[in-house]
Amino acid sequence: PLWIKTLSLLRFYKRKHTRPCLIRAVSGDVEPLNKAAELLLSVTDKTAQVVSMLGECLQKAGRGEEALKVLEEAVAAGILTSLYQRPGNLTPGLKGQPIWTELELPAIEFTPEEKDALVQAVIYKGLFGEMEGGNTKEGVWGYFGLSVNGKWLSEECKAVPDICKKLKAAGYGTVGKTYVSLLYPSSSTYPHCAPSNEILHLIIPTSGTTNLRIADKNLAISEEPVVIDPSFEKEFSNEGADATVMIVTSVLHPDL
Repeated sequence: PLWIKTLSLLRFYKRKHTRPCLIRAVSGDVEPLNKAAELLLSVTDKTAQVVSMLGECLQKAGRGEEALKVLEEAVAAGILTSLYQRPGNLTPGLKGQPIWTELELPAIEFTPEEKDALVQAVIYKGLFGEMEGGNTKEGVWGYFGLSVNGKWLSEECKAVPDICKKLKAAGYGTVGKTYVSLLYPSSSTYPHCAPSNEILHLIIPTSGTTNLRIADKNLAISEEPVVIDPSFEKEFSNEGADATVMIVTSVLHPDL
């Protein structure tokens, strides 16, 4: 049963400090998340990791007000440095802002034909898998990887060769991940934070309009690229009639 798996993950956390809330409510069943939250509440040493995981469990269980209270109290107590920026590993001294509007990055443009080929390859040929992390709240949140830690994935790039070629020529794909993210209509994610604040994300929309709430900012990503710090709490949704597709590529934090 899922709740037994959750308990096992929590016991593993106590030994290895992993995350126990990498699960989603299945068919409205939030009991595993509630059990995880109760066990995290019982932890006496409330570190930043414990508080962040507790907030994640409560949010996924639909207990948003409780999650906000826990996080606000942790900020007031000095356990967390920020209400919204909560990576698993926070590198101190790096400038933190949810949206980077003045960061100069290599320009990259895709033709309508290249964008259409991407949509055809990823959606209609069904090449994508489920986004990892258990943060899909409703519907389908798909993932199609192009590069990992500076290594381009040759087989995946065969499906969209022009996309990979242009990204590589512009100097992207040297750190973190480069991937295609897609959201089916009426799909949404839970609030979530990236594991590190050392990486920013350049988001390049290729089809549809994706709604993004990051920290206390709301964006509609449809035409222009956006640079965000994914270590800030964020959630995506698609309220349109068609699937939305975005290219996401990692760039090193400018302070590094």
